[in-house]
Amino acid sequence: MRCLKSGVETFRCPRLYVFCGDVYLAQIHQLYFETQSEEIGSTLGVICHQDNIGSARKQHPTQVHPLQYGVLSQKMSINYRLAAIADLQVLLDLVQKFHETEKLSFDRTIESDVLTHFLTDESLGQGWLIQHEHEVIGYILLTLGYSLEYRGRDAFIDELYLLPEYRRQGIGTQTLAFAEDTCRVLGVRALHLEVDFDNPNAQSLYDKVGYQLHNRFLMTKNLALHQ
Repeated sequence: MRCLKSGVETFRCPRLYVFCGDVYLAQIHQLYFETQSEEIGSTLGVICHQDNIGSARKQHPTQVHPLQYGVLSQKMSINYRLAAIADLQVLLDLVQKFHETEKLSFDRTIESDVLTHFLTDESLGQGWLIQHEHEVIGYILLTLGYSLEYRGRDAFIDELYLLPEYRRQGIGTQTLAFAEDTCRVLGVRALHLEVDFDNPNAQSLYDKVGYQLHNRFLMTKNLALHQ
């Protein structure tokens, strides 16, 4: 099955499926998917065969932008749609739920301005709506940075939220894998996240998928409050 620049189509493979759109197909450059029969990847489109899918080759990672894709779940079909400015109100509703859960402040006007800036400047990072088929069930925001310690670009999972009824079904683990694969395509060398001291369930999840504690604390000074 084929997806070309001229339209948007979903094609499925044993391990993943991809949503193709004009902007991102135009920026694939040298990202290839390995199949049993051939390697295909170009600015014109992608062919995906119903064969075994290998890992994507890392060629010129700083020039490659991620496709919108999701690993297929045996229980349900989960996909990740790149958030755009048209999704602002939907995203704000989810951010509000997340902030209420985490007891964080939320001002819709302020958050709207911050998200608008984020969604319209790719140098800051990217966000995705997590979807069960076509229903939005959560979101993830990935912000970009740079680190001498990690010898290059790093990234931070700034926010990750799922609606309560979709938790404990493996979607969080799947979403972390999606974030890691996206970071590899972007040339990110290290991915960070925060977890509360009193959240053992989240700590267990992150430990299970390879995140490590440091012998140091993350300390922050809010410069907006110290003018």
